[in-house]
Amino acid sequence: YYIFSLSQHPTCFYSKKTLYLCRCKTNLISIMKKTLLFILCLLMATMAFSQKKFSELQNRANDSYQEGDYGRALNLFQQDIAQNPKAGYSHLGAGASLIELGQYEDAVPYLDNAIQYLSKKERHNAYLEKAIALIAMEEYSAAVNVMNVAIQKYPQMANLYYTRGRAYKAMEYYPSARRDFEKSVELNPNSWEATYLLATILEQYQEYDDALALAKRASLLNRKLGHQRVFCLHPFRPVLSGIVRCIKCAGRHGARAVVREIGRAVRQVPL
Repeated sequence: YYIFSLSQHPTCFYSKKTLYLCRCKTNLISIMKKTLLFILCLLMATMAFSQKKFSELQNRANDSYQEGDYGRALNLFQQDIAQNPKAGYSHLGAGASLIELGQYEDAVPYLDNAIQYLSKKERHNAYLEKAIALIAMEEYSAAVNVMNVAIQKYPQMANLYYTRGRAYKAMEYYPSARRDFEKSVELNPNSWEATYLLATILEQYQEYDDALALAKRASLLNRKLGHQRVFCLHPFRPVLSGIVRCIKCAGRHGARAVVREIGRAVRQVPL
């Protein structure tokens, strides 16, 4: 508008002054934008440098942990915590390393810090490791309480049910353990650990057919992971059960029934 006004009235003082002020304002806004952009880039570069520094330290700790050098991994995680006290992942790594070293009581404070500092998406690992430490310390009720909190927040995590089932099994709360192992297998059918422990629970209920089938399935799942361990329950319990059935039916159905029951019992023995 002001440029058009000057073209029509070249000697207009007010149009010249207003156009000059507009240009100054435009230049000032441009300078402010460039300054803010420079500050933002500087902050991002600083954060990236810091994050890279911590990530490198954590990667070294992870490598040591994967190699089984838990003492060195613990030392590196502690170095990272010294530089960044709210590094939740390093607290988790330190707690997990202490668990592997058998120092369960020392692991719990690190895992509590991990629960506090980790994001919601990653926090379930800290709950899980804490429960594992408590189970190793034979504090089964405390482990169940930790898993109850975790399961409320992450109801679709199979490992949480599996770990709580372990605590229930240690407490000989077999109905609760059975429910948790069944839920764990439902959420993750390829879990050989939950499958095998469910088999041991069914064995307690003398459900030998289902127990042996699950034990065989656990063996197959474990072999697919590259392991050679073969799971077996108590192979002669079904035989003894078959003999008991033979004795019961001998007087009612005769020798054929006895032979049939013995054959059925022998076929249940896992090879």
